Amino acid sequence: MKAKFYQHIDPSPELLGIMNYREFDNGLAWKLAQLQCQPKRFSEQILFHPSLRLIFTLEGQTHLNYADRTITLNRGEGVILPNLGCEIQGNKSFYAGYRQKELVLFFEPEWIDNIGIDESLFFHLEQRAAPHQFKITSSIELLIRQLMHSEDHPTQWQTPIQNNLCTTLLLEVMQTLFPPQINGQQQKKIASKRLERLLSLLHNEQTIDWNMKQIAQHCCSNTTTLQREFKAHYNTTIMNYLRQIKMQRAKHALLGGALVSEAAQLAGYRKIECFSRQFYNQFGIYPSKIK
Repeated sequence: MKAKFYQHIDPSPELLGIMNYREFDNGLAWKLAQLQCQPKRFSEQILFHPSLRLIFTLEGQTHLNYADRTITLNRGEGVILPNLGCEIQGNKSFYAGYRQKELVLFFEPEWIDNIGIDESLFFHLEQRAAPHQFKITSSIELLIRQLMHSEDHPTQWQTPIQNNLCTTLLLEVMQTLFPPQINGQQQKKIASKRLERLLSLLHNEQTIDWNMKQIAQHCCSNTTTLQREFKAHYNTTIMNYLRQIKMQRAKHALLGGALVSEAAQLAGYRKIECFSRQFYNQFGIYPSKIK
């Protein structure tokens, strides 16, 4: 795979800075620009040729007019422009007072056809030609950083590494915009596995004292979802179920000769009176009467 590199320093009298452009012979290219506008405002005409274009604003703002739509991106935001058909006229505006740093990836139709990505991934983009804006997530930011430092690798590795990172960036953005849909059967299966893991935690001596946040994290869920699924399946809350388990634990300890104070501690109670009352409510007998 061949690659070409272009560098423009101070690309116009109105724009000072540096622009690096890398183009590969497979229909992929990417550009990193760090520019500062000299006049109060400067606008340049742009011809958006057929391609899937990813724009990431890393500093300052990006101001675009694309297909009669005005697009403004702040730092930490991006947009995907799905122009896979004909050329589109537009323009880009710069304003004085701040530096603009921007990364742009270009995926031409031939690259999309040959890369082997499932066509269904591009279905939403082809159905809706409108721009899709998104926030730059931590995973996207990490990939961007790796791409910008890819020249630190030996020369013979730079081209494949950059191609791989550009492809991964596109897929990461696509997953952010169009997360995979899970059908009802899959949701039930996932919920069932979560409940199995949850029950194993609740009945484990080493994790029985975990709080809800710890439990939810270990079940790869959040507290709200976990509570809702548990209540629907067992008609009680997780904490109420856990209290019952701890009371059973305390009862077995009492039957084994433990003191009431020791049993109360096992059940998570500091005050013996509160423990005795709850114990009576669950078993119909006071703990002091257990022998």
